[in-house]
Amino acid sequence: MPKNIPGPRLNLLSATGTSSSSQAAGTLFFSPLDRILPMSRFIAGMFCGALLLFLAMHYHVVRGNNGVVLVPKISNNLGDVYTDIRAFELDDWKRHKTLAAAIMRSSQSDLIQGSAQRSFGQSVREAVDGFLGEGS
Repeated sequence: MPKNIPGPRLNLLSATGTSSSSQAAGTLFFSPLDRILPMSRFIAGMFCGALLLFLAMHYHVVRGNNGVVLVPKISNNLGDVYTDIRAFELDDWKRHKTLAAAIMRSSQSDLIQGSAQRSFGQSVREAVDGFLGEGS
C-alpha cells in the first residue's frame, strides 16, 4: 500500500499486541472519496425516486396496441399510473373515466377507438345471436 495517502488511519492490529513493523502493514487509509461515494449514491437514488414520482403524478403510462404511450394526466394524483388498454371493453372505460378523458384531451383518441369498435362489434353480435336464438 502507498504510504503517502492522506486521510485518517485505522490500525487493525493495535489490539493484538504485535510489533510496530507489522502494525504498518495492517494500517488502512481512508480517502475523502470513501465518504463522498455513498452520499452521492444516496443523492442519485433520491433524484431517481423524485423523477419517477413526478412522472407517476403527471402522466398515465398507457399500453395500447401501438405500444407504450405517455398521456398527461388531468389531475395530479397517483391513480391509473400504468394501464394496459389492449383488452378494454366499454365497462372498463367506465371504471377509468379520468384516463379516457385524459386520452381524449391529449388528442390520442386512436387509443380508445380500437376498444370501442371491438366492444360495439361484440355487443352487436350478442344482440344478433340473442335475436336469432330466441326466434328458433
